[in-house]
Amino acid sequence: MPVRRRIQSDLNPAAGQIASETLLYPSSDRTGRCFPFGDAGGGRTRRLRRRYRRGGPGSDPAPSGPVLGSGERALLICSVTGFRTLDPTDQLTLEFAGSYRHYCACLMRTVAIGTGGDTHRAIFGVTADALTAMTDAARAGKPLGDIDDAHRRVYDAADYGDSRMAACGYSLGASFRPTWMDVPPMLYSGNPLVARHGMVLFLHAILIDASKELAMSLGHTIIIGENRAEVLGTIKPEYTVCL
Repeated sequence: MPVRRRIQSDLNPAAGQIASETLLYPSSDRTGRCFPFGDAGGGRTRRLRRRYRRGGPGSDPAPSGPVLGSGERALLICSVTGFRTLDPTDQLTLEFAGSYRHYCACLMRTVAIGTGGDTHRAIFGVTADALTAMTDAARAGKPLGDIDDAHRRVYDAADYGDSRMAACGYSLGASFRPTWMDVPPMLYSGNPLVARHGMVLFLHAILIDASKELAMSLGHTIIIGENRAEVLGTIKPEYTVCL
């Protein structure tokens, strides 16, 4: 039963803050270029290192490497071998974990490269609505399957029932290689496991429009609270174009 002890409730937020500060999303230099993983000069990276040396939160290596996918690879929702150069107009999906004392918190985003199209912006809006509905459905005393029901309801109502995933997340905890996942449970419709105060879950809303070769993903880590879910990290979902 993945009910988190008090120590986990303390450590996962630290991991969430690390994930937020690692992504630095969005971050740009004076030319307006966006650097999803850090500023051009590495100033934030140096500040994080200084904090670690002073005994601050610091970061442990995540149990798994980040998932990166651009172009049509963004539709795969997994890493692939071989390098690829970003096109002037492109898309990039990032999924990674911040880790503190082996407790993990994940973030997932898809950003536009160059220019953002109207369709891409539209599927971001639907995906953001889905993630909000999922977060609202994550309540103590309710079945975990309710979270995926909310996920399905938003996408299906927007006519993207064929483009969404069959599940929308999983539990997190103290993890070791090769994965940050701490399953079961997975978040799928019909899962009868009751959400308990202190459970740590990664919620992801993923839309794959294969006909247009477009992807949109949003994900964040939550802790089930007494009355509502607490979102770990400070980065709010927004549509971002990296120049």
